[in-house]
Amino acid sequence: QISLYEAYNEGEEATYVAEKIRELLRREGYAWRDFAVMYRTNAQSRALEDAMVATHIPYRLVGGVGFYKRQEIRDLLAYLRLIHNPNDTVSFRRIVNVPGRGIGKKSIETFHAWAGQLGEGYGVALGQIMQGIASPLTGRAIRSLVDFGHMLSNWREIATQGDLVPLFDAIVNNTGYIAYLSEISDRDEQVTERIENIQELRNIISEKKDLALGDFLEEVSLVAEVDTLADEQDSVTLLTLHSAKGLEYPVVFMTGLEDGLLPHSRSLNEADAMAEERRLMYVGLTRAKDRIYLTYVFRRMMYGESIPSVPSRFLGDIPADLTEGVSVKISDMRDRSAYQRMTSWDSTSSWNTSGSSPKIIPFPGSQAQTSNSPYRVGQRVQHATFGEGVIQHVERVAGDIEVVVSFTKVGVKRLSTAFANLKLLD
Repeated sequence: QISLYEAYNEGEEATYVAEKIRELLRREGYAWRDFAVMYRTNAQSRALEDAMVATHIPYRLVGGVGFYKRQEIRDLLAYLRLIHNPNDTVSFRRIVNVPGRGIGKKSIETFHAWAGQLGEGYGVALGQIMQGIASPLTGRAIRSLVDFGHMLSNWREIATQGDLVPLFDAIVNNTGYIAYLSEISDRDEQVTERIENIQELRNIISEKKDLALGDFLEEVSLVAEVDTLADEQDSVTLLTLHSAKGLEYPVVFMTGLEDGLLPHSRSLNEADAMAEERRLMYVGLTRAKDRIYLTYVFRRMMYGESIPSVPSRFLGDIPADLTEGVSVKISDMRDRSAYQRMTSWDSTSSWNTSGSSPKIIPFPGSQAQTSNSPYRVGQRVQHATFGEGVIQHVERVAGDIEVVVSFTKVGVKRLSTAFANLKLLD
């Protein structure tokens, strides 16, 4: 049995997966180990891990480590912690020479001993070196520490401006961290995975960009501290599709089924790569013994922006009579030019195909019926595929205008006006 689910964003998608697992566990008598959640890229695990932690579901990661334990995430969070607390010894020692800036282990130990002799924290000791006060350090180490101190000072100034995204971007750019990843990674795919993880961290920061730096770090720490993987005896399995080969589970969730993720954006213009992506889709579909749930989202955070998604073209290969749950038929997806980035998403009854009107709830951060929008509640519109309908709700999301329209023939649908090409009838 194949069930389709369209969520509004990756957070709602992850929550759906967690709640469905708990429901099946309670109702059908499955054990935690009977569930597997699969995804195309390692970066996608973050929202799923957060949802598992929030709902107290034991889980384990196959072929990887938890999001907040990945090297690049720990490095960049250490930079943020040191900016917030100049005397954070652990963070200082982790990143003072990452990427390499000519401060070796011996110099770090000399600095540590000197700070101890002064009876001062690392932040004060670094400030004294920047002021030219004599220390046991010499030559390149001093110059590098002074440069490092100036970078920290500049970042702290950015941190006072109230938006964490420019701060994060400055850290990544000023340190040359992306180039550093290329140097320490064994293969191009590993570089890509690490960059995707960094982009996911940027997405988190973008969602919480108005928090003070200290508050943001506290929130992240709370999640990371309880992000303890369960043992292998009885826990939900999180894994990439690449790691799923040869494994089977009673219940499988395949998440993030959108063009750009599966198939991956790197494969869109290469026939061989596209064939490999299609094979990964097949691998996922054949891992389930009893049930499989396929999920995708209307909007996904990419590069810190909420961007409308397109359901994976591979969904069009699944016979419509094998699926249940979603009111957008798989056959509709086969017409890519007509489907574009349209959706049937609503907050309560996307998967109710009885035609009943859903309850529409504005989303956090959205602005309902903005004054400069050409669309109004009660307005009649025409759509090339869905026909005539009446607008029930208007809201602005991340620079886009979304409308909920009750169509005479096909019922209620949520559309991005940037792609739906609606014609105003009055």
